[in-house]
Amino acid sequence: MQAAPIKQLTPKTAAKTMEPRHIGTPKAAKTRNTRMKEALCAIASAVFLAASSCLATVWPSDGTETGHNYSGGSVQWVHDNQAQNGDTITLPSGTFSYTRPLNIAKGITLQGNTQVIGAPMTWQTAVDNTIIIDNTPLTAPDLIHAVNFTSTQTFRVMGITFKAGANEQGAGDGAIHVASVGNTPNRNIRIDHCHFDHMYRNCLWIEGWVYGLADHCLFESTGGTQTASIHHPTWGGKQMAMVHGQIILIMERRSFSSLRTLPLWVRGQIRLAA
Repeated sequence: MQAAPIKQLTPKTAAKTMEPRHIGTPKAAKTRNTRMKEALCAIASAVFLAASSCLATVWPSDGTETGHNYSGGSVQWVHDNQAQNGDTITLPSGTFSYTRPLNIAKGITLQGNTQVIGAPMTWQTAVDNTIIIDNTPLTAPDLIHAVNFTSTQTFRVMGITFKAGANEQGAGDGAIHVASVGNTPNRNIRIDHCHFDHMYRNCLWIEGWVYGLADHCLFESTGGTQTASIHHPTWGGKQMAMVHGQIILIMERRSFSSLRTLPLWVRGQIRLAA
């Protein structure tokens, strides 16, 4: 039996043999290119959104209320000179005596290192790492004064212990005083993982038209004070509007600990969600 003859490759047939071959039809190749462009566009959009979310800045403070007028100094100075809407001001672990209220006019987050742990309404305790002692004068209306938020601003207080100071009489209407302005509600207020340790003033004072959330907080009150004093005088864009069937503050996963205090004083309505 004779072997089949071996074909000799000429320069012309060799070039033809080495030409690239397309797998599939031209339509399939076009579809793959389209999908690749869509994927690249999606990746580019994701990168852009990630970069945009990183525009918010975290500004460290030394935890004091005023007096340290430099970068990384007092909370009030960092707020006034560095932080912008959407930013975060951090407070370190430690104990800080406040003799005057903080005046918050920007939509920021105040973040400390206190932790609230345990099951709410059964057993709950706090690890008080960042403590603000309320030594403001009896004439001071509040400890954190944040009363001019528009509907688009965000305000959050988290991880801070508020503790009574030397003044043993109730002063003002709330340690944290939050209010909105304008004819549309603010839905961006949150107070979480905070410990209110036997304050001689109400813990929360809410006004304006606010749909807020207070969660993972431990309220230990002193007789004669309220956990939350809710007025909402401009709810619905009306002066002294009474609220019927509306949620104006949600308090969930929180604990109350007191023998003599009324936990809530409400003008309007409130819903407690466990």
